[in-house]
Parts: sequence; C-alpha cells; structure tokens
Amino acid sequence: MPDDMYLGGNLIRQFKTQQSAVFAIGEYCFEIVRLESGKTWDFGGDGTRVVLVLSTDKGASVIATNSGRGLVSGDAITIEASRETLTAKSGAATLIVSGCDAAAGQKAEISILNADEQYTVHKPWGSETWISGEHPTFSFKRVSLFKGQRTSLQYHRLKRETNVLFEGQIALVYKENSQVNNDNVADSDLGRAVFTPLSAIDVTPGILHRIEALEDTVLYEVSTPHLDDVVRVQDDRGRGDGRVLSEHRQ
Repeated sequence: MPDDMYLGGNLIRQFKTQQSAVFAIGEYCFEIVRLESGKTWDFGGDGTRVVLVLSTDKGASVIATNSGRGLVSGDAITIEASRETLTAKSGAATLIVSGCDAAAGQKAEISILNADEQYTVHKPWGSETWISGEHPTFSFKRVSLFKGQRTSLQYHRLKRETNVLFEGQIALVYKENSQVNNDNVADSDLGRAVFTPLSAIDVTPGILHRIEALEDTVLYEVSTPHLDDVVRVQDDRGRGDGRVLSEHRQ
C-alpha cells in the first residue's frame, strides 16, 4: 500500500513511527513529539496549544516551567496566548500537540486538566474525550471504539478533521461510487479498507466516511471547531444529525 492515497476523497497517510511526526499544519496543528529526558518543548504566541502527555517512561513526568506543575500520562495542558516550556524529567515522554495559531480573543492563560477531569461524551459505539473542550478555534479529541462497533456513515458541511489511529485496527468505509449523492448511497456504492497504526485520515467537507472497529481502537482527532456539524446518512441507532444531547449527560 502506498504511503499516501485517496479513498472516496479521504486522504490516507501512513506513518512508520510514534517517535515524532507532523500530521497537520495550517487551519490547525497536530503532531507527536518525543522528548528524551531533560529535553524541552516550547510555545509562545498569540494562538493556542493543547498538549496531551500520551505516555512516559516508568517514573518519568513532564514539568511545566511557568505553572510549576508536573504532568503524567493522560494529563493535558492548555497554553492560551502565553509562553510555556515543557521538560521531560527522569525519563522520556511522548506528547501529542494540537492547536491553532489564530488569535481568538482568549485571555492569556495556562491550565492543566488531569485525565479524569476531561469532558467525556458517551457514544453508543464507545466514547469521545474532548481534551480541548469547546474551544472557539479548533477541537482535540480522543476517540475510543469498542471492537465490533462503528460510527455513523456521515459527512460534514464545514468541518475539516485529521484522525490518527494510535491503537487497534479499523476499517474505513468510504463512497466508492462518485456518481451518487451522499444522501442516497446504498451499500453497493461503498468501499472498505483496513488500516493499522499509525494511519492518518484527513476528511474535508462533503466527504463520506465511517469507522468500523475491528479491535478495541483509539484514535486522536484534531479538527476545525465545528463539533455539531455531522450529517448522519446511516446510523445503527437511528440518531439524527448534529449533537445528540443524551450523549452529553455527565
């Protein structure tokens, strides 16, 4: 399989390492950064970065210099129009960096959320953790699907997103018959391709897609801030378009 390919308008890119990689830059940024012990990562500007500590060596942590706090695996720090330096201490750490360079009129602020403080949306197929909350310029999510489950067959009117598969195995369902309208597709119009980590799927407005979990699966998604922009063409539970309020009961 080639490193880059299009399936029904979905751009698929294959990455060979979880050490360091840039998945997106432009409307939003999305990258993985490996910090060896004692090494630093810096940010300072008018935009926003939300950094998730994906993993650390045993006994290691990440120190946020300006806030003076330590972060462990699962913690996230939001750096809003501020300067911050993160340092790996007592071992290496792997970070997922997301954000947007556009100024949103947010006040200068640095905040940290532990893993159990991050907002969770309960889906029939698994869950979404909105690591960046409902930020006005971008979105950063952890998407977890149980084996045998699948998302709706859907497209977006405005939203652009980059999904990266970190754990498990998925099938991407896409529109193979370009002559049919999204809202009128039949199963015979669809194609299906299997992917393993690290696979990135770039989805632009109007592109049909569905994720099927062949194993318990974890993806991370960074996107434009259009969290309610989803048109469900097929859904196993008959859910309608947009936000499903019952999934947001905490």
